[in-house]
Amino acid sequence: MVRYVRDNFYRQLASKLSAFELTLDVETANIEIMDWLNNVAN
Repeated sequence: MVRYVRDNFYRQLASKLSAFELTLDVETANIEIMDWLNNVAN
């Protein structure tokens, strides 16, 4: 389960943010994970 989330959520979000020279923080991750869980992971 951890690898699935890391490979399919964390790395993609971190890459998207780094393109805008931003870093992934806890607040952003919490907001984005809810959208990802509801719309992508299901």
